[in-house]
Amino acid sequence: MSALPTSEPDSVLPVGEAVHRVMIAVAIVGGVLVVGAAIGFGLRPAGSVALGAAAAVLNLFLLERVVAELLGGRTGGRAVGVGLGLVKFLLLFGGSWGLFGSGLAEALPFVAGFGALPLAILLSPFFLGGSSRSASMASPGAGGLPWPRRRDGE
Repeated sequence: MSALPTSEPDSVLPVGEAVHRVMIAVAIVGGVLVVGAAIGFGLRPAGSVALGAAAAVLNLFLLERVVAELLGGRTGGRAVGVGLGLVKFLLLFGGSWGLFGSGLAEALPFVAGFGALPLAILLSPFFLGGSSRSASMASPGAGGLPWPRRRDGE
């Protein structure tokens, strides 16, 4: 008898689809934050909020690719994953430094726009329909993550 379940419920999304739904939610929440910033604070802060929201979507996209490469089991996948992680780090911090240093973006509105990421993760199950839980979160071993099996065969 297996200690780990091998079937997954019908209402659980595959990992990639769940991440894509959250990316859509980040873009939607970012758009709402941009409109709110434009109405409340003007176009310049709204532009910084838009850049922050775009950075949040790009960050989530690159994070998905990094994790997929690291866990994919493909030959050379770990090296590609580490390389993508380095690119992600450089883009996030170097890009932010360049935007702030050149005066193209203001720091506080940019961070408010980047806040679309945690807000969207929190709100995505409510307005995107279905479950945002991935198969790997629902039952270990069912969603593609390489969960270790016990040595005694159970």
